[in-house]
Amino acid sequence: MTKSDPFSKSVHDFMDVFMQRSMHGWSHFVKSTGLSMQQFSILMQLHYRSHCGISDISERFEISNAAASQLADKLVQSGLIERVESPEDRRANC
Repeated sequence: MTKSDPFSKSVHDFMDVFMQRSMHGWSHFVKSTGLSMQQFSILMQLHYRSHCGISDISERFEISNAAASQLADKLVQSGLIERVESPEDRRANC
């Protein structure tokens, strides 16, 4: 983007405002559910992928496997997800 391009600047400014308001709306919604943003993101990831392992979660959020497991356990306790053993690797929970 060049500084002399008013259209590009207008689009950029619009996108800044749009993203800020959009994220504010999502954040407000997530807080009203009692979930953390990470827990909500895990639910969204499961919605779109139908399955993900603890290592997938830990890589996506750049957290340890233990922290990802704790997040998943809270969702299990809330009755929002179910964890099962992987048939290929009994050490892995999905």
